[in-house]
Amino acid sequence: MNTTSTIIKEEDLNYCPPPGDTLEEVLESLNMSIPVFSDRTGIPVNNIIRLIDGDYPLTAETADKLQHATGVPGRFWLNREASYRRFLKRQETNRKVYDGCLACGENTHEENLPG
Repeated sequence: MNTTSTIIKEEDLNYCPPPGDTLEEVLESLNMSIPVFSDRTGIPVNNIIRLIDGDYPLTAETADKLQHATGVPGRFWLNREASYRRFLKRQETNRKVYDGCLACGENTHEENLPG
């Protein structure tokens, strides 16, 4: 029996890519270019690029369009978006805590911050 094990590093648990990463993979698997995807969804090319980069929030309307064009359920896209936004919020909070520690003169290392 051939089994594989995946080693998950702690830093991997603290990262959540934008849903656009998954969208890019789906488009590649469908052999669909961004302009064709734009035509099928009605989403402007520049917004698709921003979505892929994580700079364009994914709404319920956008999730419906993604579902229609890719076959991937809208709730999947919305869950990915919510996870990504929570990750960004955690990063922002951690950065504020870290900056506050520096301002107070505490000798705190960034790698000791919670994920």
